[in-house]
Amino acid sequence: QQNLVNKMAEIKIAADSGGGTTSLKGPASTTSNAALTYTLPDATTGGVVRTTTTPGAIIAVKGVVKTDQWSYNTIDTWVDITGLSITHTLANSSNKLLLQYSVNVGARAAGYTGMLRLMNDSTAILIGDEDGSVIRSSNQFIGTGYAGGQLTYSQTHLYAPGDTSSHAYHLEARTGYSEYIYVNRNHTWNDTWNEYGSTVSTLTLMEVAA
Repeated sequence: QQNLVNKMAEIKIAADSGGGTTSLKGPASTTSNAALTYTLPDATTGGVVRTTTTPGAIIAVKGVVKTDQWSYNTIDTWVDITGLSITHTLANSSNKLLLQYSVNVGARAAGYTGMLRLMNDSTAILIGDEDGSVIRSSNQFIGTGYAGGQLTYSQTHLYAPGDTSSHAYHLEARTGYSEYIYVNRNHTWNDTWNEYGSTVSTLTLMEVAA
């Protein structure tokens, strides 16, 4: 059975009961005069027709996976964690971003500390309140246990950039001591020991229609 092509620019549907109509109207033209197809959801699922402007619709999804190791030991200085950065431009300035990260961090035992923070270019976008001399960050980690612990630190943040400029969303780390902090490995590392694991860190971005 062949599909029927309706040559009209608009299809008008009367309300099921009472007055009023609903219209389906084609655009003035399509890119390169393409023949577009929109498939309606199965009515038995209770679905609704969604577009990229429907509030809550996912416009874009981007993600990076860092599988290599990274280390840093300059005291009291924030630095980018290489490989955990995504550049994105909103389709609409009213849209929001759902940002999620998961970072495996290792630090020396006996209470040596470090921090993580989520960034939009050079601006920290997920940090604690100002309180005296404490450092505002997204996460703080403390080395514990035998040979220095390795733990996973994560956050989920709904963020509104408020513009349609290109921005780099990325993670920075900081150490409060002149001791190395590590990503995707523990502090004491020996690649001949099967007690140690090589781990993974991720950063995910989803644009959500407002």
